[in-house]
Amino acid sequence: IGLEHTEGLGDIDSIEQEEGNIFGGLVQGGVAIGNGDDLRVKRQIATKASNARQVLYGTQPGVDYQVAQKATQLLDRTSIVVQRSQRLGAGSLTFESKLLGKPGAMAVAAAIAATESMGAAIDVSNLKSAWLGQNIGEAGRLQVVELDQGIVVLDDCYNANPPSMASSIAVATELAESHHSRLMLVLGEMLELGPQSEHEHRTLGKNLGYASLLIAVGEQAKPLVESA
Repeated sequence: IGLEHTEGLGDIDSIEQEEGNIFGGLVQGGVAIGNGDDLRVKRQIATKASNARQVLYGTQPGVDYQVAQKATQLLDRTSIVVQRSQRLGAGSLTFESKLLGKPGAMAVAAAIAATESMGAAIDVSNLKSAWLGQNIGEAGRLQVVELDQGIVVLDDCYNANPPSMASSIAVATELAESHHSRLMLVLGEMLELGPQSEHEHRTLGKNLGYASLLIAVGEQAKPLVESA
């Protein structure tokens, strides 16, 4: 749960309540699956999914499905270890995925949690088929495009809000560092943030880290450039 659509929903607390309402629709005996690294998600599950079985995934100890290890191997390959909790019989799954970085690893952990919560059996062979045997992901969402002369584009232009933008930059940084390459960022403006727009663009601009070149597009991106 992060800042998005604040122009219409208000502050982060209002966003939390709106997103938490999803859990309120669960019937008795349903399953609520959420990001155990996010205190707001955990709070909403605890208060609005009390009649449901609660399953958490994430990178922190204590969740049901923990991303215990994650390493970028190739431009289109991440090595992941997901550890099950003691209440699920412990045991781990080690495999590779085409989804990149922490966002990809978290998506994989969520998918495993959902699949096993529905009673399906998972092993390394069907994981390999699911995550490597087909094209996954959507255009404009952390997609790798290889050009000539060793140039690689990480295309994440579908949409942007503060947490997703920071996450995308972190993945791009990880790729650039692992390949000893320059990182050049082409960033659009983040829309629908209302009165929080300037503050969020300035905050993002202060945290570009490894980047050697920044190109920003859009009127609302000016504070980002100024702070960078």
